[in-house]
Amino acid sequence: MSVHGHCYSPGDIFERSVMMMRISVKKTFAVFVSALILMVGMASLWALPVSAAQTVGLSRTSVTLEVGQSASLKLKGTSGGKITWSMSDKKVAKYSKGKVTGVSEGTAYIYAKYNGKKYKCKVTVVPASENNVVNVKKGGSVSVYVYTDVSEVMIECSDSSVCSVSGGALSSGSGYVLKIKGKKNGTSSFKLYDAYDKSVSLEFDVKVGSSSDGKVSFKLGEKKTSQDTSDFWGADDTASAGETSSSDASAYVDEVIRLINEERAAAGKSALKKNDELCKNAQLRAEEISVYFSHTRPDGTDCFTAITVPYGYAGENIAMGQRTPEEVMDCWMNSSGHKQNILSSNYTAVGVGYDPSTNCWVQIFISD
Repeated sequence: MSVHGHCYSPGDIFERSVMMMRISVKKTFAVFVSALILMVGMASLWALPVSAAQTVGLSRTSVTLEVGQSASLKLKGTSGGKITWSMSDKKVAKYSKGKVTGVSEGTAYIYAKYNGKKYKCKVTVVPASENNVVNVKKGGSVSVYVYTDVSEVMIECSDSSVCSVSGGALSSGSGYVLKIKGKKNGTSSFKLYDAYDKSVSLEFDVKVGSSSDGKVSFKLGEKKTSQDTSDFWGADDTASAGETSSSDASAYVDEVIRLINEERAAAGKSALKKNDELCKNAQLRAEEISVYFSHTRPDGTDCFTAITVPYGYAGENIAMGQRTPEEVMDCWMNSSGHKQNILSSNYTAVGVGYDPSTNCWVQIFISD
């Protein structure tokens, strides 16, 4: 039995004298993540020992934000009990539901108190960017989130030889996400507007060069509201899209597996063991979904044909656009289908793949 949970569909693309794309909000659209569960026959399952308790600590000890920008912040390694959060200056930053948000320019500290001990993170808030320029590394990509109530948006790109764009509607119905890929050094101008009212518009430039921004957000008709360039490893050690090294990519794979087992431990589930061969299978799938975002492979076969190890049960989670292990795990854990795969008692092993050039992620779960 297989259950498909496809969540991403690209909009129609039209080629004119300038590159133009029309994307519409549809209730069936969601963005970048999809889950699939497969049961093959009957398999004997056994419980593995729960992993040893993780060292308690904040996911970051310092973060730099623009005014209005948010970043995830969690206390890792806890095993039950109450966590109390407090801010040294709420006029500078605030904390809510796992995220710290910049309020006004300045410096503040956020504290997490757990089992009588305090953990501190320094928060530096800087003014919001005033220019509407999106930086993309040649060969890299950037996700641009456009928040709007407009039901159908037209997109014009002045020079499609500099960069390409694809996109789709956000699952929340709050707007769209565009994936812009750098093709050659240069600058291309983008214009987005309501398909039925051109006076509602947004313009920004895409500069292709030696560096890439992180996730960029706009409101249609308004200037850029946030630009998330913080990284899982800390604001001073940011890995931009397309710049992650092979060693970093390997570390990201291991970190995703660590986070999987952290979530499983918190839910009282046995830890999954890393399967190196399955990681190779997942890496192949990560490269495949950068071409064709689906649980169906580019050659038309089922995703599970990529698995080269024996298994009884198998499941796949896929995602695109998230820059760090924490971002992609937050995304998956906030989706019921993906969370079900991550916490399922059917599985005993996992493989993870990550393509840093496209920020495509794959988890493959099996019972071995």
